[in-house]
Amino acid sequence: SALRSLGGVLRRLGKLAEARASLEAALEMERAEGIRRNEVMCLEELGEVQLDRGDNDAAVEALTEADAICREVGHGQMHAEVLEALGRAHLARSDPGTARTTLESGLKLARQQGARDVQVRLHRGLADACRDLGDHHLWIPGGVALDQRAVSRLDPAHREALLECESLRPTIVG
Repeated sequence: SALRSLGGVLRRLGKLAEARASLEAALEMERAEGIRRNEVMCLEELGEVQLDRGDNDAAVEALTEADAICREVGHGQMHAEVLEALGRAHLARSDPGTARTTLESGLKLARQQGARDVQVRLHRGLADACRDLGDHHLWIPGGVALDQRAVSRLDPAHREALLECESLRPTIVG
């Protein structure tokens, strides 16, 4: 909707109170129309605004609702994106355990959808969650463990290539 788009633009301009008002109005309209996909998009953007405002509890609330709708109606890549944002919100609330579980679920969906850009964002969030949990290893299926601190010292191009390598499919586990 136009109000949802306006809310996104206002967010990017840093006008967070106006963005929130626009997105809340858009969400009300989308709920009245009953188009669940549009509700998810409003809730996700509203969650991002709440994160930007530092209201992490409100962000978790909006993104949890978006997650529930996605689970109900099955929006693959969109669901992975919602889980990535929800994972960041849990990290912002200093809850790395919940963040890790959420981000791992998102990574599974992103892989199923072939959404490599979302996978990269999810891996970054997982790295943050694992760091906060004290786990500094990247585990690659087949039993190969890489020390995350060593991986972080690689130049950016090699690090990204390692993390995006389809044949290795790196995941972070504990």
